[in-house]
Amino acid sequence: LALFSHCHIIIADPKLRKRFIAYQQKTHKGSVNVFNALPTYYSYQFGEEWLDAFNNVVFENYSYIRKELGKDLEICTLEGSYLLFINLEGYCQGKTAFDTLVKDCSIVANAGETFAKGYESWARLNLATSLKNIRKAVRNIKKLIKEKQHHAQYYSQRALHFRMFNIPL
Repeated sequence: LALFSHCHIIIADPKLRKRFIAYQQKTHKGSVNVFNALPTYYSYQFGEEWLDAFNNVVFENYSYIRKELGKDLEICTLEGSYLLFINLEGYCQGKTAFDTLVKDCSIVANAGETFAKGYESWARLNLATSLKNIRKAVRNIKKLIKEKQHHAQYYSQRALHFRMFNIPL
């Protein structure tokens, strides 16, 4: 349905639902595109098997990333999406997470700063892909982490050495 620019939103909180509907009406974004009717119908009538398989892929990829990178990176809980926010703070060295992932890891992700101010160290990864692609991405991110940790350790030891001999930094 993403191809058809269509989604269904379930908002349990009545106050929040009322605010959302008011926003839709104000911005004229509440109408349904007629071309979405048929794909939506078939998705709800016959899409359960596909959805189960899709959810399994997404959860397997999420679990793998959490297991492999969870001790080094802040990773958001997966909540109803195939897109995962990760925080690369400490590994970007003056760059955004987006630039770091593209230049240092050969990964294209959504830039965190497009979602909110102050999220320059965050990126959003797409989990709707093969585990092979996820493993490659994780391998590249782990390499980045290892390099940054090695550099930090090297400079920390060097600074300690200079302090021991009273050499100004």
